[in-house]
Amino acid sequence: MSERISEMPLQAFNGASNGGYDGKLNLNLTTGVTYREIYLQLTNLAIGQIIRVSLTLNGDEIVRVTGEELDMLRKSMGLHTRNDVLVIPFTDVSQKYLLSQDYSELVTMAGENLILNIETGARTAAQENKVAEITARAKFGMMRPQRTRLPRIFSDGMSGTRAGENRYTGLATQNKSSNPSRIQRIMILTDRCENLELQRNRQTIYDKNLVDNNFDLRTNKQVPPTDAYLYSAVQEGAAATDALGITQNFEFIATLESAGDFNVLLQTVEVLKHPVGV
Repeated sequence: MSERISEMPLQAFNGASNGGYDGKLNLNLTTGVTYREIYLQLTNLAIGQIIRVSLTLNGDEIVRVTGEELDMLRKSMGLHTRNDVLVIPFTDVSQKYLLSQDYSELVTMAGENLILNIETGARTAAQENKVAEITARAKFGMMRPQRTRLPRIFSDGMSGTRAGENRYTGLATQNKSSNPSRIQRIMILTDRCENLELQRNRQTIYDKNLVDNNFDLRTNKQVPPTDAYLYSAVQEGAAATDALGITQNFEFIATLESAGDFNVLLQTVEVLKHPVGV
């Protein structure tokens, strides 16, 4: 039996001022439904002018990215993009099977608090007499009686203290949860990353240089970014349910061509020890 997927526009954002520029917008989203994707339609705004997209569930920020990071994430999946549309991807439609796509869907319970916040940048000279607007629509999956997993999409700033190997811990769980998580994607947002190694309990489970990694991405119909290093569970042939599991002893080691700070974008699925709902 095929799964029913529906789509509908969302309510208008609150908080717009200054013609929609240099402002903060928010939207209380309906709960008790299952979100597959949220689309943001931009009018008189460039993707680079979306300086923050944040989604909080009961006060827990599960999405924290910029517009450019969302755009890079979708491009890396090999999916169609436009310069006036951003997509928050909960389900991974680049996965072959529906079960794998749905693994990272956002299941919400009736009465929960789900808030979408967006910050816009200043208007440019070319936008002097224009009004910026953001409208949203969502794709929904089947309603679920229980939330057993929680998707997260977020970026963090990292300190690249030296040329060569730099080791990082705790990032994949944001140091805020003891629940086990699975990594869908890691994107090292610098063109200085030459190699990525992943370790769990001090055992190497992934180690690949940029050239070989990009070859494997293309082989699996993923799109390597031009100025970043992308690790993708899909690239490694894993269904979402078999994606790389991580623990508190998870580390990643980035080999940098030269020293310098950078951002890391992660897409993960947290497996809840205590499911929410019936």
